[in-house]
Amino acid sequence: MLRFAPSPTGNLHIGNARIAVLNYLYAKNNQLDFFLRIDDTDTERSEEKFVKSIIDDLKWLGISFSKIVRQSERKKLYNDIFEELKKKNLIYPCFETQEELGLKRKIQLKQGKPPIYDRSSLKLGKKDINDLVLSGKSPHWRLKLDDNPISWNDEIFGNVKFDNLSISDPVLFRSDELPLFTITSVVDDIEFNVTNILRGEDHLTNTAAQIKLFNYLDAKVPSFGHFPLMRSKTGSGLSKRFNSFSLRELRKKKIFPIIVTNYLNKIGSNLSIDEIYSFEQLVEKFNIKSFSKNSVLFNDNDLERLNSRYLKTLTYDKLKENFDVKYNENFW
Repeated sequence: MLRFAPSPTGNLHIGNARIAVLNYLYAKNNQLDFFLRIDDTDTERSEEKFVKSIIDDLKWLGISFSKIVRQSERKKLYNDIFEELKKKNLIYPCFETQEELGLKRKIQLKQGKPPIYDRSSLKLGKKDINDLVLSGKSPHWRLKLDDNPISWNDEIFGNVKFDNLSISDPVLFRSDELPLFTITSVVDDIEFNVTNILRGEDHLTNTAAQIKLFNYLDAKVPSFGHFPLMRSKTGSGLSKRFNSFSLRELRKKKIFPIIVTNYLNKIGSNLSIDEIYSFEQLVEKFNIKSFSKNSVLFNDNDLERLNSRYLKTLTYDKLKENFDVKYNENFW
């Protein structure tokens, strides 16, 4: 079982789409189920129009899913897990503001220390906590990581290991008790029996903490694979907030979906981007071992070049399906 889990805070950009394509091809190649999870617990930033555009863009790419799960409809379950973790003393309340945490990190960096949370809130007694709550302060809640090293065999990076306390105790619940990605993702992956998680390398530290959570909740840990992030030609990151290479824009440019799926499947691998496979061939030839750990640069000129070459191979009937042509078949 695999899933693609976008947050509906903007249109799907080419970097998100790559993760969706790779998950889908992996699932199809291994005869595994695939579903779409909408990570919309943050109601302030999530918008329904982006949910619709994400689903529409995925279908345009040729990606289908067995079901759609919306995290906003599962808050009771997250709250139940919240209470369970509190009873087991696996999470603890913290009262620092963002400004105070930022200052701590700056001091640690100046001292040559890693900018991880110093666990000062663990020194608070019950009376201290009650007094802070009575004064009007609401705590956020962190997962208390144990001292054992965290390691896994990553499908892209090989053996990945974090020594004890080399990462911060992650915040699982905000001060308004809104559950964050680290906990909601694990709860959902457990319930839906997700066996393989493929995502960007920016989630490596999240994975370390989430493996602890899987263990704390007595659940089987999925297999993980982290793809290097795709960047623009200048080396900058791709952002859906600024409509950076969104699928909406590619569709306006009349880039064919089969060109996009081919490109996203081959970039960063040992496959040539110049040979265009059918969707069935992409599934058949998919091999996660062909992907590199190195950075991936997205070149929109490549997409346009491949699209132009593919266009010239189309029959007149296929051309009319995609374009409002003003000439006849003989001219074509």
